[in-house]
Amino acid sequence: MLAGLVMLAPPVLLGALADRVIPSGSGRQLLQVSLSLVLLAVLAALLQTFQGTALMRLEALPSARRRRGALGLHARCQRSSKTDQFSTTSRCVG
Repeated sequence: MLAGLVMLAPPVLLGALADRVIPSGSGRQLLQVSLSLVLLAVLAALLQTFQGTALMRLEALPSARRRRGALGLHARCQRSSKTDQFSTTSRCVG
């Protein structure tokens, strides 16, 4: 929903710029609308980045499940590793 509002805001701001700000010749309003457009562009870029990250995580889930099956770990087994490379443990419930 937020992404939809971000996509809708630039046309509205550009319409206000063309209809009100430029004809009135107000430099202060021009600066406000320009800064709003820049901030919206940054927000849209951040939302796009978050969306891409979430999509990559969702696409990686089936692959991770296949790898877990290929390693011979059952669905009830959990594998955990600590920060150092020598302490990897597996535990199975049931």
